[in-house]
Amino acid sequence: YTPEGNPMRQAFLRAPVEFSRISSNFNMNRRHPLFNRNMPHRGIDYAAPTGTPVLSAGDGRIVTASRTAPNGNYLVVQHGSQVTTKYLHLQKFAAGVRQGMRVKQGDVIGYLGATGWATGPHLHYEFLVSGVHHNPRTVKLPQAEPIPRGELTKFKEQSAPLLALLNNHKQEQQLALAQ
Repeated sequence: YTPEGNPMRQAFLRAPVEFSRISSNFNMNRRHPLFNRNMPHRGIDYAAPTGTPVLSAGDGRIVTASRTAPNGNYLVVQHGSQVTTKYLHLQKFAAGVRQGMRVKQGDVIGYLGATGWATGPHLHYEFLVSGVHHNPRTVKLPQAEPIPRGELTKFKEQSAPLLALLNNHKQEQQLALAQ
């Protein structure tokens, strides 16, 4: 947070996994690799080695932790009332991950795999706003919430001495460089 209590990060990660390449983009007219017909591809496929950690894109609650034939092992995370993210083809869920649990942005929730109808190891990642799919690479991401007004005074009281230490260290460093 800034000294004024404003967030210094977005509310969501743009990509919830370290990836080597995008193997399939968001495309409402993609030719499906298994069925050889045009079918909407409502997410981004991030290719990476099997077992690569998959992170929660934002703070929320896991509403689905399941397995189906097409999706393989998959998770659905609800972030507040409007945003939902989906993570498909996971090798496995992270230890302790279960439906109903709360997660924070950056928590490891699973591991990239090739389960379900995947043609190779990748994370299929979807981003929905009010139930409508959006391209995760281009959707306008909201800022994280600022510190609540009721907590702002306490935050400033606790952060002021730390800021003073940082500023003092910065001045000492500038003096040392000037000599």
